[in-house]
Amino acid sequence: MLNNVVVVNIPTLNNVFGLVNMVEDVDVIGTSITGDKQITIVLRHNGQENSPDITIDAGAIKFQFHGFTKIFGDVIENIRKGDIFSNFNWLNQINNEFTIPLTKLSGTSKVEMGWTSPNTVNVILVGNTTLKDTNVIGIRIPT
Repeated sequence: MLNNVVVVNIPTLNNVFGLVNMVEDVDVIGTSITGDKQITIVLRHNGQENSPDITIDAGAIKFQFHGFTKIFGDVIENIRKGDIFSNFNWLNQINNEFTIPLTKLSGTSKVEMGWTSPNTVNVILVGNTTLKDTNVIGIRIPT
């Protein structure tokens, strides 16, 4: 008999995940979705000095690809003609022909200088959806 078993439904990522780390001597050695509105990042410091201050920005959206079918079709047709801009009005495409409902999440976590490596950092996201309902997730670690 199993006691104290907890079943957790962890969201899965089905489409796009991107990460940009611009901090010298710091590597991202792991990322995972650890809750409906939480991403966990594992950092490793490989420098000789103290580990630096780190800010982690994360965001997720539900990108409605079907709304861009018309604009991509026009771009491809214009490429075939040899001029991507011929008979093409970007503002008309974007503003008048479709609307894109956007659901999004965002969050930031900060780590003070001198952290021990490896370091696991949780980023709690806030917004009008959950990670299981998004299809584009981005993480940015600026200098």
